[in-house]
Amino acid sequence: MKLFYSYIGRLHACTIYLAPLHKRIFKPAGKGHRLVILGRHLLLTIFCFVLFSATQAQSQLYLGTDAGLKDITPLQTGDTIPDELWHMPLQVVNHPDGKDTITLNDYRDKKLIILDFWATWCAPCIKELPHLLALEDSINCKVIPLSDEPKIKIENFLANNLAFQKSKFYIYKRGSTIDKSFERNSIPHTVIIYQGKVKSFTLPHLVSTKNLGDMVAGISATLIPKIELRHSKEDLLALASLDTSRKKSAGFSIFLQGMDGIVPGVLWEPESPTGGSRLQIANYPLISIIALATGQGKIFLRNPNKVLVEGMHEIRQIETAEWDLLKTVKLSYESDYPQIRTYSDVISDLKKDLSSYRNIDCRIEKVPSKVVRFVKDRETAQPDTEFRYSIREIAFVLNQIPGRLSVVFQEHQSEELVHLPEELSKTAPGMLEESLLEQGWSKKIEDICEEQLVVSLNGII
Repeated sequence: MKLFYSYIGRLHACTIYLAPLHKRIFKPAGKGHRLVILGRHLLLTIFCFVLFSATQAQSQLYLGTDAGLKDITPLQTGDTIPDELWHMPLQVVNHPDGKDTITLNDYRDKKLIILDFWATWCAPCIKELPHLLALEDSINCKVIPLSDEPKIKIENFLANNLAFQKSKFYIYKRGSTIDKSFERNSIPHTVIIYQGKVKSFTLPHLVSTKNLGDMVAGISATLIPKIELRHSKEDLLALASLDTSRKKSAGFSIFLQGMDGIVPGVLWEPESPTGGSRLQIANYPLISIIALATGQGKIFLRNPNKVLVEGMHEIRQIETAEWDLLKTVKLSYESDYPQIRTYSDVISDLKKDLSSYRNIDCRIEKVPSKVVRFVKDRETAQPDTEFRYSIREIAFVLNQIPGRLSVVFQEHQSEELVHLPEELSKTAPGMLEESLLEQGWSKKIEDICEEQLVVSLNGII
């Protein structure tokens, strides 16, 4: 996972594709069979490789509870910070004066205190940390990054990330007062405290010197709040401040552009509060929506070289710019049905709506193709280097580069180590193949027939 996140950190997000308002087309939902489905709410957590993700991507963290402290009521916007929270000790890592613990009370002279719940495994958290920490240089505030991980893990993180070596980090215990006072279901999770009161629960990329300054000056009341689908009783139309009177009794489906403040996610309600069924998708990259629509994301999310683009007269391999676009275009989608529908029927409608609304057709098809197979068939002397990676990790990196043949290996050799002159994320593809050949691996081109994603991109190009 460390490799994955270090690799993700090198990728850059592009501008979010904005759909014009007049293209938000409503469509009556079709009628389906009425079924009896047990359970009222079901949250689908979809784990996808969202490389090149925009700043709204989130990492889900479902938190445990402690048997004690059950009487603690989570704080809400406008609540005053209680005394016990001001004086609760927090372990500190990397304090310039060598302190082991601090309290929030140590920073009570600051009008603004920003708590940012994060973790070393959370790529979106790490991406936003420099931006948050830099706020201390431009506005009178204190930024407190909070993690529940062991001190040694934070220290190792700092040792490998030079950008944070002058910053202080803080540790809280799961089930502690501060943990239970700021209820959350995902990270990053940012809490704005102003003059001793909770002012906002938001996301780090929505916090800036300007909107904090406007809040302090009374120009704006608060920041854009963080919203999670599983806790929102509103539909996406209301969250997007659109005219909900346009909803028809026959149901509707709609695509929307990316929406600030909403945690990326999927919510499937087999039986919604209105008695029908509802699917909501918030701030998902287009490639992840295609994965949902086809139900076969495992085929292509890890490997762009299993994506073919269908044009007027040919089917060809996807290009780098097209792959990047699929990862950076963010959309939200909602389908609402007056009657109960099955998940498979709703997903079938999603696939049809991609075609109808966005002019994007997608399907999984078995096609003839070629792959590069690496096989370890001889033993050689290994270079003296500290950088060692399995063939599985190397194949993953090589397969992130569009325009190449897919790299495969023998499953029983997946953990065979390859010694590299530098970190994997910094090693050029040509050097990776050269190292493999020098260390007893042979390279073969094979003809195979395999399932791939075939997609038309007329709607976004």
